[in-house]
Amino acid sequence: MDKNIAEKAVQIINSLEVLDKVNSFYHDAWGMLIIFVTILIALFVVVIPIITQNLQKRFFRIEEEKIKKDIKEDVRKDVERKFDEEKEKLGTAINKLERKLAIEISNSQAVSFHMQGSTNFRAGDYKDSIESLSIAISSYLKGNDERNLRRALNSLPSALNNVNKHVIKELEDEETSISNVMESLEYYDNNDRFKDCIVAIRKALSLAKDRNT
Repeated sequence: MDKNIAEKAVQIINSLEVLDKVNSFYHDAWGMLIIFVTILIALFVVVIPIITQNLQKRFFRIEEEKIKKDIKEDVRKDVERKFDEEKEKLGTAINKLERKLAIEISNSQAVSFHMQGSTNFRAGDYKDSIESLSIAISSYLKGNDERNLRRALNSLPSALNNVNKHVIKELEDEETSISNVMESLEYYDNNDRFKDCIVAIRKALSLAKDRNT
């Protein structure tokens, strides 16, 4: 009897020890779970927002740098485009000014040689008169001054009528020979505006080439 009671007591004690161990295990597990959950909460509440914020800052910084780079590139391209446009406009203006200046210089030179040719003609220096008038005609052609060009063309036959083939030979050796002038004139006169002048000059030139004295 006493032996049975003792055995039951031992069983009860063993059961209590098991229950205590189980209780201790669950208590420890629960504590670890609370700690784990706390850590998770801390991660979500504190750490993850910080990481997210840093990632966002980095992303925004990268985007900002990209935007700045794109803006700089756009500005650079716009500046280059405007510079090229202004450069082209300036080049066009300079070319136009150069052409205008060249025309003015040609006309000014033409007037000077035209006057010299007239002076030489009045002085009886017909060779120099023809030479000066030839230069004047070439310059009038370059300057598109048709009114004064016609005046110089009308003066040339009179000077040719006063020279002979020896003078013509000397003039043909010059850079601004009458033949070169006539070729330029015929090329310029594409609608026969100066056909009468060309015919008169060629006739006077032909007679001069046949004249011995």
